[in-house]
Amino acid sequence: MSAPARTNPHTGRDCPDWCQTDHAEKYQTSCVGSGTAGLRMELGNVWARAMITPDGPRVSVNGSAWDDPHRSAYVEAEPWYAEQLATLVELLADASPERHRMLAAGIRRAAADLAGQET
Repeated sequence: MSAPARTNPHTGRDCPDWCQTDHAEKYQTSCVGSGTAGLRMELGNVWARAMITPDGPRVSVNGSAWDDPHRSAYVEAEPWYAEQLATLVELLADASPERHRMLAAGIRRAAADLAGQET
């Protein structure tokens, strides 16, 4: 016999089996699974999670540095886009740290070029 389904009161939908969120807390609007595919590195942690948010299903990728609490990142993607993100991570697997830094600089430069261009 399976456990009764929990319902997310913020979305009105049943929680998936993997949801570990305590929805009694008013700010816990999303169903969130445990940290999966976690990577503990010398400089910090990086992990991915499945989520069902009020806006729909998402995959979140989080990262935090051990020595600097202000150096963290959070990316949330729809499932179809998360596959593209996973492919990008695989493509970066063989790159040197210097090449990763060069790509990060290029991303920041592209964002700066687009600053103020939103319509």
